[in-house]
Amino acid sequence: MSEHSAEGGSVTPSNEEWITAAEAAEMLGLTDNTLRAYRAPSKMRSPPFVRRVGRVYYKRSDVEAFLSSRKED
Repeated sequence: MSEHSAEGGSVTPSNEEWITAAEAAEMLGLTDNTLRAYRAPSKMRSPPFVRRVGRVYYKRSDVEAFLSSRKED
C-alpha cells in the first residue's frame, strides 16, 4: 500500500486500490463512527478490512461489492 493512484488512493503491486476508513464511510453513506461500530467483532457488518499501523483500510472493490449486495430492487 505504498504507491498512490492518481485518484489519491493507494494501490498494491497488483493495482488493487485501497481506501481509508473515512473514504469507505463516505462511499457507504455512513459516518466514521458508524462504520467503526460496524467493524466491531460483535457486529461484523462492514466490508472486509485490514489494519495497518493503527489505521483501517478497505479495498475499493470490496466496498463496491458490499454496496451492490445491499441494493434493493
